[in-house]
Amino acid sequence: MQYEKMKRNMIILLVVGVLVAIAFFWIYGYLFPYSYAMYSVLGILILGAFVFYPVALVYGRNQIIDLFHSIRAGGRQPLHLKQGSVWNPIRKTLNFAIACVITVFFGWLYGTYTAWQQLQLAKRFSGRSRR
Repeated sequence: MQYEKMKRNMIILLVVGVLVAIAFFWIYGYLFPYSYAMYSVLGILILGAFVFYPVALVYGRNQIIDLFHSIRAGGRQPLHLKQGSVWNPIRKTLNFAIACVITVFFGWLYGTYTAWQQLQLAKRFSGRSRR
């Protein structure tokens, strides 16, 4: 039962994402009529982000936030300096900026994967309850 409800909600969120992507591409085509940037690999990635971000935000929000915090202040910091260094404020700002960029550009992948895992887990447990 929960599997079917979760599956239906994910499909609705994917439809919302498709509608947002259509609106974005229509507005982009209206503002930049002779631009072919959306017909490249980057355009496909942007399309995927628009389609999957609603699912990722609803079902993988906590994991996306954990990813942000682990990059910003955790063990995955891209820049490390000694304690008491003069550059620590710049390091913290750069780590924050890198964490924001990675979360925005790749959070939809991580959140969508988490949503898929939750759906598979719900499917597995809903199958056991019917027996």
